[in-house]
Amino acid sequence: MKNPDALKPSEARIAILEESAENIYSMKFILQSLGYEVHACVAGKGYLKDLFDFQPAVVVVDMLMPDGTGLTLISEVRQSPLKDVAIVAVTAEAVPISEAELREAGVNEILTKPYTVADLQATLSRHIAS
Repeated sequence: MKNPDALKPSEARIAILEESAENIYSMKFILQSLGYEVHACVAGKGYLKDLFDFQPAVVVVDMLMPDGTGLTLISEVRQSPLKDVAIVAVTAEAVPISEAELREAGVNEILTKPYTVADLQATLSRHIAS
């Protein structure tokens, strides 16, 4: 696992794509405590510009969106100038999306809830540039 202190600023950027303020706060707190620079992008109009301006190494997308747009958002990122950014889908067992659907949409890795901070760190470390 990489030491977050050894990362270059551009490597330590993680974007969260989420709609729930509570989930954003929790995830942002955890990621910042691990040493990452974090930007929360709220799903909807303008989020792609926010992502492009931030230039994250990894985008974490929570699939449990109230309007069910997680797969759509991932597809939109894959069709944007950020098409090569790593995408980690965070999902719960109760979410009716198969691993095959997530992979087809362009997800690099799937993190299933409940997960530990160590699971999250290991997942992100696999997608941060060396």
